[in-house]
Amino acid sequence: MFFGRNFDVFHDAYVSFLEAIGLPLDENLRRRDYLLPLVHAEADFRAPVRFGEGGTVELSVARLGASSYTIAFRLLGEGGSLLSAGKTVHCCVDAASFERRNLPEALCAALTPYVNAE
Repeated sequence: MFFGRNFDVFHDAYVSFLEAIGLPLDENLRRRDYLLPLVHAEADFRAPVRFGEGGTVELSVARLGASSYTIAFRLLGEGGSLLSAGKTVHCCVDAASFERRNLPEALCAALTPYVNAE
């Protein structure tokens, strides 16, 4: 797998995660007064991912701040070996002005159970 595709895999897991916690991304983009743009992304590539190889993505909230949060990803191979790891930082902004704002209370409440206590 081309290394850049790791971010596609991470993004797909993030979208599924938001759906699972009751905050679907498409609804957020259409109906909310806030947006959560990605402001930073990083990845470490530990082992090659070969074409057709299956795997699992583990996702957790690495940091939950007043106006931003960090999502941590781990892509594991079929045998559980670490293939890649990454993080994305999302900042909360007002949908109209794009000014930074605090995370909504409902979003914080939905993310809190997934905060990784490392």
